[in-house]
Amino acid sequence: MFISFFLGSFIHAILDYNALSIFFFGSLIALGMTYLLLLLNFKTSLHLIGMSGFTAYLIILSLYFNTNLISFIALFIFLTGILATARLVLKSHSPMEILVGIIFGASGVFLSASIFLK
Repeated sequence: MFISFFLGSFIHAILDYNALSIFFFGSLIALGMTYLLLLLNFKTSLHLIGMSGFTAYLIILSLYFNTNLISFIALFIFLTGILATARLVLKSHSPMEILVGIIFGASGVFLSASIFLK
């Protein structure tokens, strides 16, 4: 969490790369929510937090810069589905832990974008 905070703060100070800080602050928010659930003895899929967070980041970039990244977004949604299936097949996580990971990853990035992008 400290690494995400320091990277986000450092990159946010550079005006030309302000949009990149959204990903790091989003991962900070998602990891903070995950840590709070861990205190309640509920584990979350960190793999899916990363994948869904990056997918949400691609959506934000596509909207912010008004570019067409739909093929990359579709690819990462597909890869997120493959990763979720692999975690289920390996019995590493329950479906609820996977769903919470996807929600935390995407909501962390969307929340940081609503805070830091103007």
